[in-house]
Amino acid sequence: EPSTPKSKFAWLKKIGSATKAAMKKVFSSSYKKDINIPADSLLWKWKELTRLEDADPKGGLGCYDKQTIRDQRNVVAEMIKQFGKNALQGKDLLYVTFPAKSSRGASVLEMLASSSAYGPEYLNRAASSRSPVERMSLVIAYYIAGLHCSTGFRKPLNPILGETLESVLDDGTEVYFEQTSHHPPRSHWLIEGKGYKYHGWVGYKAKIGLNTLKIHHRGARIIDFDDGGQITYTNPIDQYNGVLVGQIKHQTFGCIEFRDEKNGLSCDLRFRPSSKLPSDVLYGEIMDKNQKVVCRVEGSWLGFCYINGKKVWDIKTTPRAKMERKANALPSDATFREDAELIRKMDWEEAQECKKRLEEKQRFERKLRKKYGPKK
Repeated sequence: EPSTPKSKFAWLKKIGSATKAAMKKVFSSSYKKDINIPADSLLWKWKELTRLEDADPKGGLGCYDKQTIRDQRNVVAEMIKQFGKNALQGKDLLYVTFPAKSSRGASVLEMLASSSAYGPEYLNRAASSRSPVERMSLVIAYYIAGLHCSTGFRKPLNPILGETLESVLDDGTEVYFEQTSHHPPRSHWLIEGKGYKYHGWVGYKAKIGLNTLKIHHRGARIIDFDDGGQITYTNPIDQYNGVLVGQIKHQTFGCIEFRDEKNGLSCDLRFRPSSKLPSDVLYGEIMDKNQKVVCRVEGSWLGFCYINGKKVWDIKTTPRAKMERKANALPSDATFREDAELIRKMDWEEAQECKKRLEEKQRFERKLRKKYGPKK
């Protein structure tokens, strides 16, 4: 019996209802509500402060390269065509094989490690500080400064299970990453600097909407200092708007919770604390155990950071340490990936074949681990 228009397009109605419910949940969440920002806050003068040229006036980093826009939209259109309503219903996209032409010639591990280049500038100083408040403020500055290092509009290559990264900064800081899980994807790291060890893990869940791609980060971020101090913090939500039509831009949302349990300090760092400000702006107050404000943090991950009115980071002038692969890096190091090299050379056909071979090898090795590895 022929389908009636009602039954034929019933799935579109379901998608519309699901999208409406999801959007209602997002826009009613706590991180979308304005908070009280002091009238004398520097954030109200954000137009006078340093931001990248490609920063969107309403917030986030805009994509203006025509070739990149064309490539990314072709990929998204193909994904929707291939997966139909499954993609539109917001199912996890991390299991999708992305075309090499849409990818960046670098692994996710390299992208994650890039923010550690600010370690010598902030974490070394935090480790030597005897003031718990100053230490936390420097850790927050390190976080804000490093956010732009991992942004971009070409997707980095998914790490292969067991892939590693071993690097060293020019001050001697050692950086280690490893892809420890394939499904769900999970990366662990250890960064050993002067007076501190920064370690943790991060995983992702990606969902696509009608014109957005949202990436939820989960995991643990822990900085242990040699004097016994410890600061932990949480993860944000990344969102790419305009994946099909309109302005493509990358925004970050959420509330990052910094905690120093030993000294009773806390800071909830909010992205876009007011609807009157761009979405890349951040505001937070460091509080003591009595909930008294002891320090104010104001910034934008696309330009600047001020601690109690003093500039501590400028995207155009603050130095970043150089990172190099360690001389004795394992063969599994991300910088040795053949498909990444082919992508950088824009040899798309060979890069796609190489990427496919690596993914097939990964699936085979994952089966071996499951079969012969320790039983849960």
